[in-house]
Amino acid sequence: MKLQKKLGIALIAYALSANFASAASETEGNNDFASRNIFAPGTFVVDGELTPLYDLSSLTPDFTYQDTLSANQVLSFSESGLSSGTPFFAAIDNTASGVDTRLGVFDETNFQLDDNDDGSPLGNGLGSLIGNQVNNDQSINLKVTGYNDYNFDGSHTLAGDFTLNIYLGFDAIGEVDYLSFTGLTPGAQMKAEITSADFDTTLGLFDDTGNLIDWDDDGGQDALSLLIATVSSNGELNFAISGYPDFNFASGSNNQFGQYQLTLTAVPVPAAVWLFGSGLLGLIGLGNRNRRNA
Repeated sequence: MKLQKKLGIALIAYALSANFASAASETEGNNDFASRNIFAPGTFVVDGELTPLYDLSSLTPDFTYQDTLSANQVLSFSESGLSSGTPFFAAIDNTASGVDTRLGVFDETNFQLDDNDDGSPLGNGLGSLIGNQVNNDQSINLKVTGYNDYNFDGSHTLAGDFTLNIYLGFDAIGEVDYLSFTGLTPGAQMKAEITSADFDTTLGLFDDTGNLIDWDDDGGQDALSLLIATVSSNGELNFAISGYPDFNFASGSNNQFGQYQLTLTAVPVPAAVWLFGSGLLGLIGLGNRNRRNA
């Protein structure tokens, strides 16, 4: 029974250390597996931030519009004569007014392809950013409305000045953060969970050579990401944090930005395992007593 108690105490202490550990901070420059942040043993919580790969204030847009949004209004912006299939992204700078925008991209038939609420790193964080490709008819068609107008029919009460910038040549500017936890127990089951984030996360699990072996989008609380992983023989677990819809974990494949927290906790040992262990220890003790009495 002493061995059983010691084992139980050790597992409880391990779980508590993960749950109450202070957070380490992610360091930029960890955008691929080779340059990942490697944290010292005893680290179970990491605070990080996904930032744009480019400083938009230093990029020259290919097209710029300055306009004013009024309540119940939807503004349309179009460019033509472009090369079909060319990637682009559009970002709203709402510095002038702080207006909370929604940005949509439409094809040549006015079908809505995608929309975004608060993706722009410009302004106060309530501006929109979206990426796509030039339409088959060589056009870009965008619409700007106010927050909560998901149908782009003018159902909003917001107003304010803004600037809409279009950049040709790439459709995503989001980075990826690679992180490694060390000093873990080989073979142990661990839960890796993004417990808070300002954006729609994706989480990837990698082996010791950088191969993707599992990923998750919305398996955690509030559509955040969660994975159950088995610690490798070297006592390490390797993860990448990105934004939807990046499931390959390559920088420049998403337009999600913001802070996040990744937490690693021990998966509780199932009750059946405890019962099996108790029975096994009981049989060992009985065998020892029988040998002493023989």
